[in-house]
Amino acid sequence: MDSQLKQVVEREDPTRPVVRSSGEFEMPFLREGTDAHAYFGWYKTYGPLRELDKNIQRFNNHMRFVTEFGAQSFPNLTSSLRFMDADVTQLDVEHLVQRHGFQPDILQNWVDWRAATDLDALIVLTQTYQSFINRFYIDRLRYHKYRPTGGIVPFIFVDPHPAISWSVIDYWRVPKQSYFALRQAFSPQYAFTIYRADPFRVAEPIELPIYAVNDAQEPCLGLHLDALLYDPLGNEIGAVQHRISLAADCASQEIDRLRLTPAHPGDYRLLICLRGGIEDIKTNTPYE
Repeated sequence: MDSQLKQVVEREDPTRPVVRSSGEFEMPFLREGTDAHAYFGWYKTYGPLRELDKNIQRFNNHMRFVTEFGAQSFPNLTSSLRFMDADVTQLDVEHLVQRHGFQPDILQNWVDWRAATDLDALIVLTQTYQSFINRFYIDRLRYHKYRPTGGIVPFIFVDPHPAISWSVIDYWRVPKQSYFALRQAFSPQYAFTIYRADPFRVAEPIELPIYAVNDAQEPCLGLHLDALLYDPLGNEIGAVQHRISLAADCASQEIDRLRLTPAHPGDYRLLICLRGGIEDIKTNTPYE
């Protein structure tokens, strides 16, 4: 009936676009004019995050309008304590599954949440992964702006009930850490990088392209872009600085590249700052 109903709606109101059905995994590959749900890095039927890049390469139109992606996280501590035990060893997981939407086994595929020693640590662990997942998608989709991405809708924004869910604002309207990461990733003027999901090896050359994009309906002139690269000891090992201008509602453009060959294992951190736009942007959680 969905195809018939689409025709009825288009006949009744030809002024608005109509999506025939939402989020069917196969549909963006087979038909035009529908949207996509992308849960790489969450549901195992989609696969790990690395499969997202393969999907974009093979089925570029799949990324035209993405209306769901993300990962579950626990609310902040005060909110979590309203509906669960403070002692993580005493969590009634079955109750959280039945009444609060928790998907514990799916989360365990990507994050060892059962190893958390206290509720605070569990909250940070899940919100950090959620922030990483959201930015991983948004950065790629903003890179593909108009090539072919025309819209991005994360899932979910606000919880309609006390829940462990994909939301970034909980039922009591308290923002999670992932809310601020999401807001930043949707900044009108945004600078970012793209790197693969899997870890790099020591002595493997790495290139980190630096991109910038403007979604505002007016140009932004004289922006200051800084990108700083740090090794695991906190030493600065690379930096670029640029003064750039971005056309109104422009596609993403590559500004520069940082290159490194890691000599030691550990977290290498990339901090990207963009100043002078509608609001100053600074990556509070550096790329690692």
